[in-house]
Amino acid sequence: MRTKIAAAILLAVCASGAGAADWTIDPKISLLGESDDNHRLNPVAGEEISVTGFELDAQLSMRARTPRSDFLLVPRARVAVYPDEEDDDTEDGFLLMNWEYRGEKSVGIVNVDYAHRTVLGRFIPDSDGGGLGEPGQGSGTGITTDPTDQDDLQFRPSFTYDLTERTALVLRLGYQDVAFDEQVLDDREDFTAESAEVGVQFRTSPTARLTVRGGASRYEPEDEFVTDSHFVHVEWFNDISEVSRVFLRGGARRAKNEGAIDPDWKNGFSGGAGVQWAFEVTDLFLELNHYLDPSSTGQMVNRDQLRFRLVRRFSDRTRLRLGVRAVRDEDIDEGVDFDTRKYLASTIAYEWRFTRQFSMAVGYDYTWRDIEDDPSSAESNRVFAGVTYEPNRR
Repeated sequence: MRTKIAAAILLAVCASGAGAADWTIDPKISLLGESDDNHRLNPVAGEEISVTGFELDAQLSMRARTPRSDFLLVPRARVAVYPDEEDDDTEDGFLLMNWEYRGEKSVGIVNVDYAHRTVLGRFIPDSDGGGLGEPGQGSGTGITTDPTDQDDLQFRPSFTYDLTERTALVLRLGYQDVAFDEQVLDDREDFTAESAEVGVQFRTSPTARLTVRGGASRYEPEDEFVTDSHFVHVEWFNDISEVSRVFLRGGARRAKNEGAIDPDWKNGFSGGAGVQWAFEVTDLFLELNHYLDPSSTGQMVNRDQLRFRLVRRFSDRTRLRLGVRAVRDEDIDEGVDFDTRKYLASTIAYEWRFTRQFSMAVGYDYTWRDIEDDPSSAESNRVFAGVTYEPNRR
């Protein structure tokens, strides 16, 4: 059903806006070898599963542009094979679609993101969010180590209409549907999440905008203990250049969990701050957010998330890439039985482009997770080396 819904949306958008478009097609294929000393992030000493094998990752970016529209479709497949641990083999598929239409006074955007992936006892790496101010949603720091398949469909349309030269009306909707082949109570539960927002945007300068926004959401996990929430916040963005931006966000929210001992509304704060900056030889991305997030644990959670990326270019062909992601999930209501979960993922990689079409990378990943009241935490060390081919790279 989820695949059919995503396909129907994609076909409708394709038919409506891509007829006389200027198309570009960019394939990308990566092959890497890897070794991980605790692939399922098992916290019990002596029960870690170490794997050595290879991963093939292929995607096809198809973009169509017209004077008023921009359409992007990216199908992607990723296969990991471990000869000595076949139960840990994975076959993942992804489909990303973004469509934007610009009228004289309006901008309409439709985002569809579908993923079918094998889930192990670790955070899903593909759910770390998007650009600045978009930390991602609907993931959980899972602890069950048995593999299972997950389907995740996200549909996010938005609409902006200019009321005057400096003010605009902003509307956003969100829908997410997550399902597992095998559910696990309090860890891997099917859920849906819907949200609606309305706001007014003020252009305070040629590059800066201030938005006052309010909205509501509903989270429905498999156990049917619904969580409703409302929020209002103020958000400031400054697009200093095409590659340099800063943002600030702050506001209030309230939430009510029907499964809590005291199912009354609970108030709290949500907000964030971040910067994306391009220097002469260094690119920096740093962001911290505190927000409500639907989770596959069966609970809406309070999430603190730090994202950090640093790219240092030593030459036109070589660069060093650093990345850190830290997550802390806790309950939104003391009357709900939820153990605080902490997660840290970090990577360092050296990349060398030895021709226009081919590049190689070697690197190291460290992952750590801790669950409140568990006797020990879990960690893994992964090393990798691989080659990427981009035939149409300019």
